[in-house]
Amino acid sequence: MIETLRTYNDQFKFVPQIINGHLIKKNYKHIILCGMGGSHLPVGILKTIQPGIDIYVHRDYDLPPFDKSFFEHALLVASSYSGNTAEVISFYKKAKQLFDVPVVCIATGGELISLATAHNDPYIILPQSHFVPRTALGFSTIALASLLHDKTIFEKLSNLHIDIAQVEQSAQTIVASVQDATPVFYASTQNMHMAYNWKIKFNETAKRHAFYNVFPESNHNELEGYEFSTNKSAYIPVLLRDTQDDPRINARFDAFETLLKEKGIQTFSIELTHTDPYQRVFRSIILGDFVSALLSQKSGVVMSEVPLIEEFKKRII
Repeated sequence: MIETLRTYNDQFKFVPQIINGHLIKKNYKHIILCGMGGSHLPVGILKTIQPGIDIYVHRDYDLPPFDKSFFEHALLVASSYSGNTAEVISFYKKAKQLFDVPVVCIATGGELISLATAHNDPYIILPQSHFVPRTALGFSTIALASLLHDKTIFEKLSNLHIDIAQVEQSAQTIVASVQDATPVFYASTQNMHMAYNWKIKFNETAKRHAFYNVFPESNHNELEGYEFSTNKSAYIPVLLRDTQDDPRINARFDAFETLLKEKGIQTFSIELTHTDPYQRVFRSIILGDFVSALLSQKSGVVMSEVPLIEEFKKRII
């Protein structure tokens, strides 16, 4: 996986072809996307880069409990990297049953593309590659961006180039600081999806528990959980600090670090410093990929496979 991550910039060269694109609703007001795991992460990326984008994520079977008029003004998107995710297939079938409207499908193949073909629906086929879904966010984000009214986002993603070597070097330093504890990732509300992305990478790639929360909300509840912490090295708060955050949020990060230090609890800060939001977001994403991959390498687990998840899927068929 590490060698594959070094080729991450290749993903930004992907030019999605929208089959049956002429059937896509042109005057939609919002998007409803169904996706599980890495397949819904592109929504968080776009919302972080461009706050206010009207995309609603559904991470369950069938359809979200919105009223009929909300669906009538929506573009429905079914996203599954494999094309075989049960919840996404359920979303697609229920949408066709209740509304019989075009549903845009995004996948590498599988049942979802077969359904789209059979119903003459729009679809985008993602490239078959060595990237696993959670590390193929360049492909899937560009695919989703191609459906937006704002084509500037698509163009900027297509021209993106990350200094991968520099990111990998930064990852080496972080690994040494977080390898022996369960991380709790904290970010501003604006960067919530970045903290969530780090949590997922630690779960699936490093095979470790990890948690996340946001400032200022966590200061009003979760903070108290550190009051009587008996094992002060069991958890390590990892702060995703953004130079573009509100100064009041940065003041909270400062107070948080100082308070925990007084209680003997180590924290670790990761600085998100790039002024360009596209660079800032994807540097964070790729950094999380490298850190979790390096931790996986150190512990000797197979980083690209998720055997427990696959076994679970077999048991619910």
